[in-house]
Amino acid sequence: MLVKYLLRIGVVFYGGNFAVTRTTLERIGSFDTTIEFHGEDTNLGRRLSRVGRVELRYDCFLYTSARRYNAMGKGAVFQLYMRNFVSELLHHRPKDTVHLDVRP
Repeated sequence: MLVKYLLRIGVVFYGGNFAVTRTTLERIGSFDTTIEFHGEDTNLGRRLSRVGRVELRYDCFLYTSARRYNAMGKGAVFQLYMRNFVSELLHHRPKDTVHLDVRP
């Protein structure tokens, strides 16, 4: 129910694959480069939704690695992403300020 609501109001945003015009990005002050890793996509989506429609498209996808899930476990990754997602929505800042680099 919460996810459907967040999708409807346009704050769910996945940073791995998105498109935004330069003009729109400039209107929101560009990327927040102070965010280390977690929550940067939610931050961008939240700010973009103030100036226009943010749409989650199921016909635009990419394949990605499962390294983080393999290194940390699905439950830990889910908690990590949810903690930072909710913190960004409520406080406009992600909770975690550092991240575990799981690249080989």
